[in-house]
Amino acid sequence: MRVLVIEDEKGVSSFIKRGLEENGIQVSQAFDGATGLSLAIRNKFEVVVLDIIMPEMNGLEVCARLRKEHGGEISILMLTAAGTTDDVVEGLNMGADDYLVKPFKFKELLARVQALGRRSSIRPRVLKAEDLEMNTEAKEVRRNNKIINLTARE
Repeated sequence: MRVLVIEDEKGVSSFIKRGLEENGIQVSQAFDGATGLSLAIRNKFEVVVLDIIMPEMNGLEVCARLRKEHGGEISILMLTAAGTTDDVVEGLNMGADDYLVKPFKFKELLARVQALGRRSSIRPRVLKAEDLEMNTEAKEVRRNNKIINLTARE
């Protein structure tokens, strides 16, 4: 799984990176919103861990732009000190999939990142094995480019 951490506090970002990598997760980092948005648009990440209060562009703006650019192809976890009910609702309404308030327990962050990664839609849409293809989005199966009719259960 590939995760992008967009967090301006370098100590917090390094702590998250180290912990995720110790659990077999590839991590990239950005320390401001504009750089993070650029990285997220140019690269494929299953999950973005996103702070709200950052230089260049705040996390709510980044979240909204990522939703516009990627739709549901990427999972977004807001990780921020802004923890009122209104803050959480605003973050979720801007397109975040989950919201975790600082200070946090790393074990909980890891579980949330892993859960979001399992749901990620970046997985291949077309699976191939020799002349057999399955398009998971269109729900079609083909062999030698000919559609194979299947029942709903199949």
